[in-house]
Amino acid sequence: SLEKIQAQTHTRRQLSELRVFSNISQAISLESDLTPLFETIHHQLESVMGELNSFAIALHEPKASAGQQAMIYIPYIYEEGRKLEIAPFPLGEGLTSILIHTRKSLLLSEDVEERSKELGAKVQGEPPKSWLGVPMIYGGDVIGAIIVQDVLRENRFTVEDERLLNTLAAQIAVVVRNARLLETTSRQAQQEHILNEI
Repeated sequence: SLEKIQAQTHTRRQLSELRVFSNISQAISLESDLTPLFETIHHQLESVMGELNSFAIALHEPKASAGQQAMIYIPYIYEEGRKLEIAPFPLGEGLTSILIHTRKSLLLSEDVEERSKELGAKVQGEPPKSWLGVPMIYGGDVIGAIIVQDVLRENRFTVEDERLLNTLAAQIAVVVRNARLLETTSRQAQQEHILNEI
């Protein structure tokens, strides 16, 4: 009976994941604006993983020239039922920066503060009880990360959750890169138009 229940639970999870992939693929094909897409991803993930008291999409902007610093932008972050605004910050020594440097997903299920210190990460504020982050990689470049955390419960995220986020990260990376290219092209066209008018 226990094996049967576990098999049914596993099957339900797989069906939920397939539904999420389908819904997000559909949103990707319809959305050109990233914010509504990030909201869709957030809500779709909650349909599989349960309510997330912290969900964020971080974007990595590598340094453009020798004098500039690589930066991390958080265009979408939702914590404890509210959307937050976080100013861009330099790529440094936090867990998100480690994720970007190592280019590998990171699952911290318990003793997050201690494990973070072991990794060389500096933790600011109250550390979460569980932390999961996966890099978004396109063409060999890390363009950002998807991060979920739980401030109340240890062992909140599983290897299955990590696998799900890794699969989604590859899809989202393509959309983010295309949106950036479109923005850059639009900016260049606008500059050329202004120059031609001058």
